[in-house]
Amino acid sequence: MPTRSCVGCRRRREKSELLRLVATSVGRLSLDATQRAPGRGVYICASASCLQRAHVSRGFARGLRRKLADQPLDQLQQRVLAALDQAVIALRQQARRDGRAVDDPEADGGVRVVEPKCAAQLESWAAQRAAVAEPVGETDAVRGKRGRRGKRAPSEQEKK
Repeated sequence: MPTRSCVGCRRRREKSELLRLVATSVGRLSLDATQRAPGRGVYICASASCLQRAHVSRGFARGLRRKLADQPLDQLQQRVLAALDQAVIALRQQARRDGRAVDDPEADGGVRVVEPKCAAQLESWAAQRAAVAEPVGETDAVRGKRGRRGKRAPSEQEKK
């Protein structure tokens, strides 16, 4: 399985474990749930902390090698969640049309997927959505001791 690096934490993981984001023509980030959109994309772990790190460190613009429109972190998080929701709905509908799923009022979304590969993809997206939906914390907690530009934060003695 191919591996990719997360632009937030820079860890290498299998491609299927990461979310792929691409830039739209107006410079906004968009989730590529199927990981097949044309052009350059960046990969990120399915976690709110990695999303925040990549946003603060400008990892998205660096990975995409282009300037991006300013987008608040909470708005980006909501767009990723909405795109994951749409991908789940689309996959369920496609599975129903193809005969890979059956109607089941007791199942999540009213559809029970019977094909293992399709069910695994739905479970993966549900887990990624839950991880991204975590509340976004304070920006300074992500920066650590070095701050935004890689400079060490002044100690209490240096502040005096």
